[in-house]
Amino acid sequence: TARNPQEADVAEALKKLALLSGTLEIEPSLQEAAEALFDALPLAQVSVRCFADNVEDHDNYSAGMPAPASADDDTVLGIRSDLVRYAAHGRLGPVLFSARDGDFGDLESAALVRARMDKNSWTHGLFAPIGVDREVMGYIVLLREEAQAEFDPDEVQALHEAGRELGRVVRDVRLRRTER
Repeated sequence: TARNPQEADVAEALKKLALLSGTLEIEPSLQEAAEALFDALPLAQVSVRCFADNVEDHDNYSAGMPAPASADDDTVLGIRSDLVRYAAHGRLGPVLFSARDGDFGDLESAALVRARMDKNSWTHGLFAPIGVDREVMGYIVLLREEAQAEFDPDEVQALHEAGRELGRVVRDVRLRRTER
């Protein structure tokens, strides 16, 4: 079965993420992931964020395309809280949201997310947790503008896979750090 060019680009992006597994540093891996996803999909912005090892430590690693990830601490903590709450209830997949029709589901961080979207003229987005099993280590957020299409089921599934793949990368980097 022939794939359309976007499906091929997404498949290539997922391969790039899988190849990051031998890396020793988180931040360059996040930047490569952001670039791969931005190149593969029609997006206004992609941001990738990894939370620090320790919940008490508020230093996060982040990357973005075309602009660096720039969410303020309250927004990051709100999104983290939502994703951890979802994971605790077995909801481990991507979360779609839309400023266009005001649909933020049950995101408790909705007001913070909406404010950022309005400020940047983004109309719809998708969060995917970065993690392994139910451990949320960070998130990927894809954002689109009015002229760009809604996310289709294949894109949602691809982002789910990207979050799991980055979860393995982050876990492996952390394990190698402890071994050093």
